[in-house]
Amino acid sequence: MSIRSASIRPISTLTTSPMHRFFRPAAFLAVLLAGLPSLGAAQQQLVSNADNMMTVSQLREIADAVIADRVRRFGRDTDPQRRQDIGGVINAVQRTVGYDTHPLKWEIVMDSSLNASAIPGGGMLINVGLALYCDGYGRSKAEGNAERQRRLYLGCIAAVIGHEFGHLELGHTENVTQTVARRQEMQRRMRQAANVSAAVRDSVITASQRFERNQELEADRAGALYILRIGFEVQDAIDLFDSMDRDERQSRQWRNQITWLGGHPRAAERVAELEIARGRLKLLQRDYDDAIALIEANELPDSALAMLDRVLEAFPTMAAANHARAVVLAQQWLNGADPSDLRVRPAMPA
Repeated sequence: MSIRSASIRPISTLTTSPMHRFFRPAAFLAVLLAGLPSLGAAQQQLVSNADNMMTVSQLREIADAVIADRVRRFGRDTDPQRRQDIGGVINAVQRTVGYDTHPLKWEIVMDSSLNASAIPGGGMLINVGLALYCDGYGRSKAEGNAERQRRLYLGCIAAVIGHEFGHLELGHTENVTQTVARRQEMQRRMRQAANVSAAVRDSVITASQRFERNQELEADRAGALYILRIGFEVQDAIDLFDSMDRDERQSRQWRNQITWLGGHPRAAERVAELEIARGRLKLLQRDYDDAIALIEANELPDSALAMLDRVLEAFPTMAAANHARAVVLAQQWLNGADPSDLRVRPAMPA
């Protein structure tokens, strides 16, 4: 799974829908759908059998093989500052998410295309082209302000890393065999479609692509929440997609794009969905304030708990909300406890 822009070629040439050099398809699926050149015979057999459920170790073999292939093809980025910046964001997001499905393995490769990819088995690839884009993005938005430039650069990196963790944490990368089988069937039908109308009328194509788009939007929302927890803003992700939207409109492919046939949503849709998600998050401030008011009044503790639980679902490490929840539980116990349980005893009974 990768973060990239929606781009649709005419039906006659549509296979994996590359973008105007911008956010190409995920590395692991590019490898898998291209005949698995980087994997050994055992892994190829696993992926080719869509009925198999892979074990954790088998998924890890794929992650290791794909990362090794990309490093072999492009080389490993060794810039110490870049690795520190990206590694710092990855570590921060991993801690706040609590991702432990697989031991995380990540690498930066010297691929100039603007892409990052979540890989089955807990892998993540970041192309150096993404870091360079984010650096240029920050410089263009805050000329003459080095501190602001760096903040925008890191926010851009965080938006992408958060999105990829969304794929990992939501399990989007786990069903490799099913994903490959679905995409192969979709591409087969796409090649057979005589024109756009025929492709749109094929419910298998549109359902498959809608499934892909929904996963991207889910990863967008989860990723924005993750980076909010580590000190960035939902606006960082919105700004990135807004920039992508402007780039889309400069592409020759733009007028050939049709959302129904794309595996990625249009950037404009992603901006809109994140604005909606941010609005819902803002409603949690209302819930928190109401919960505090109920706690102060020692009234309706069940309602206060329900509201605090909604807040903590989005922000599980929010100290104030966790403390308030503990206060409610303590009040409930005090209000319902037998008076004899409340008496201070100097010693435990023998």
